[in-house]
Amino acid sequence: MSAWLSFVLFQGVWFAAVLGAAKGEPLLGPASGALLVALALKTTPDLRAELLSILAALCVALILDGGLGGTGWVRYQAHPGPAWLAPSWILALWAGFATTLAPALAWLARRRLLAALLGAVFGPIAYASGQRLGALSVLDPRAYVLLVGGWAAATPGLIALSSWLHRAGAGPDVDAQVAA
Repeated sequence: MSAWLSFVLFQGVWFAAVLGAAKGEPLLGPASGALLVALALKTTPDLRAELLSILAALCVALILDGGLGGTGWVRYQAHPGPAWLAPSWILALWAGFATTLAPALAWLARRRLLAALLGAVFGPIAYASGQRLGALSVLDPRAYVLLVGGWAAATPGLIALSSWLHRAGAGPDVDAQVAA
């Protein structure tokens, strides 16, 4: 999948998940996320690397978003489960984000400081945007401190992991993206 297509499709999943949660349709996010993941898995040159990248992103989601919910700092809409468990629509967002790691974000693998800065800025902006659209409520400003730190660590970490996994199994296509 091309970098631009990956990015555009992920934005579609983001809007479907956030607006779905805001409107009381929590399955819209997981359904669109599942379609994106299926497309990514069908088009990837390295199925194992892609699956492991997605699994790693889901682990981060369970820790970061589960922590935010569990502390009571963030309340997620359309979430019938316990507060400490990240909602399915958030997990869909993280899985969708993971599908962008190799095609769209591999160029950041050797630019970890830039990746951290981009994560620290755009991760919290996504949550603030989700709040404005009604998908979640940030109840404690300390949540933004955790989001800045969490995304500053997760973004370069997930990109580096994905790049390493794809290089180990895929070959020249990923190497060319990382070198760019």
